Amino acid sequence: MISYRIDMRQNKPLSAAKMEKQADDVVGAKLTEIGLIFERAVKEETPLGATKLLRGSIFSEPRGTPVREVLIGSPLIYAPIQERGRQPGRFPPSGPIMLWVKRKLGVANPKEIKAVAFLVARKIARKGTSGAAMFFKGFTRGRPAAERVAQSIGGTIVAEWEK
Repeated sequence: MISYRIDMRQNKPLSAAKMEKQADDVVGAKLTEIGLIFERAVKEETPLGATKLLRGSIFSEPRGTPVREVLIGSPLIYAPIQERGRQPGRFPPSGPIMLWVKRKLGVANPKEIKAVAFLVARKIARKGTSGAAMFFKGFTRGRPAAERVAQSIGGTIVAEWEK
């Protein structure tokens, strides 16, 4: 007696799980790439200022497991003020303005620095400041490149599945 047995074990849940993981990995990688595009564009729009710290503080951070969003931001307390500007009203802190007067205006005499900083602070208190809109401009400028990356997600996932 001859017996043939064909045992096909297709474990679809495992296969589906593998495909889902591959898709998640592609989406995460592409979102990270999109975040870096926006991070670079925002940094290019960010003013240097007196300390040059704001531009270096801009970051992109993938979030979620699996990654489903990316955050672009800055941990510095004055980043939102630089983005949107400052309303008139109270005097701003004098320390950063004194540093700005010294570095940007080239004033060296400590008494002159204090006097000029007071005048600048008074003007800010009276008129406010306009924002740099670096995030808005950066997102506007980076959007075409980010959209190209986003449009490639489906094709990349299919290519991963076909490997």
